[in-house]
Amino acid sequence: MERNIVVHIYNSLDDPLSQILVIDYIRSLAKDKKYRFHLITFEQKKYSMGRKNMELKYVELKNEGITWYPLIFHTGSLLLLKKIYDFILSFIVILRIRLLYNTLLLVSLSNISASYCYVISRLLSTKLLVFNYEPHSDFLVEQNIWNVKSFKYQFLNRLENLVGLRGDYILTGTDHMVELLSTRGSRGKIFRAPSSLNSNIYMYDSQRRQAIRKKYGIEDKKVLLYLGKFGGIYYGQEIADLCKYLSDKIDDLCCLIVTPCDHKEVRYYFDKADINAKQYMITEAFNREEVIGFISSADIGLSAVPPTPAQKYRSPIKTGEYLLCGLPYITCAGISEDDKYARDLNVGVVVKSFNNKDIEKERLNIESFLQEEKEKLRTRCRNAGIDYRDKKNVEQILDKIMNEVFARYNWMTKTKL
Repeated sequence: MERNIVVHIYNSLDDPLSQILVIDYIRSLAKDKKYRFHLITFEQKKYSMGRKNMELKYVELKNEGITWYPLIFHTGSLLLLKKIYDFILSFIVILRIRLLYNTLLLVSLSNISASYCYVISRLLSTKLLVFNYEPHSDFLVEQNIWNVKSFKYQFLNRLENLVGLRGDYILTGTDHMVELLSTRGSRGKIFRAPSSLNSNIYMYDSQRRQAIRKKYGIEDKKVLLYLGKFGGIYYGQEIADLCKYLSDKIDDLCCLIVTPCDHKEVRYYFDKADINAKQYMITEAFNREEVIGFISSADIGLSAVPPTPAQKYRSPIKTGEYLLCGLPYITCAGISEDDKYARDLNVGVVVKSFNNKDIEKERLNIESFLQEEKEKLRTRCRNAGIDYRDKKNVEQILDKIMNEVFARYNWMTKTKL
């Protein structure tokens, strides 16, 4: 029997989250022809690649054992109706694949996709695997983006809870969520699977370090790197305030900001913090190679997730990027299991918040990382990254689940015969 699996992603194919969190995995699992994947994505204008490039990408994926079904992502006014339309479209496409290929497993990325796929899996009698399960609705409420009484929150939160309690296989980033779902009586099998990366790709690059430091004139600087977004479910002004405080306290410290956010808005934060223009720079990375280069150029990284209660269930991808490239990091207490690994393996600094008083309590610890012998530090960080965030660990879990689904089907079929 050919092992056909549907993968549903409510993101674009070229969205970095899609690539890192799902597509890298299914490409690896499809290599030995053990599985055939049917990949459904929702393409956004931001990641538009043009018709010709889409056709080339379709052929490329097809040759790897992945059939791609690109749909259009809808947003804007009448949002609820558009989401219902996207759900109906998802159902039609998945139903067709189910009838043609007898798919037994439906894989979804994160919570909106999981909400769609939970309903569809029950209608079509397939098993559901939820990838990167997190309480996203709670993140939005804690950052005052949604109101706890709003329909959006109530609706998504109920769906998230339903998926967590009734999904067949749940992959989540931390033991915190594994324990929470277990105590709530989840019916499915729950696996700890932090957001992970390919350690054969993410590694320190000395040539890129030298090139970037020369390009930006920071050859002799101690470089603090922030790689990520501002605002929303991340800190905003607080990032600039932290950079101001540390650059005033630590000699020769330069803050390198690599962000996809509007650089004018980001510069406003730094102007408001009254930081010297020579002590920071803002740029953007357009591909994975550039990300690795910027991480390699730095001496310590920054994770800017505010320490609200639900953040312990989160698994920030940048922590894995930092560690695998040999970079220690600064994080707030209570973020994923990043705080535990930072302390236990001596690969990072844990602060209570980005408040100046809390930063000052750990300043000497930050300076200690900046002054430590680089090769020794990089080795320690990379080893921690392989243990904590290497995607091979998650691939083994996925392969185990997929084998179980098809083995059970074969057993049931033989029993009936």
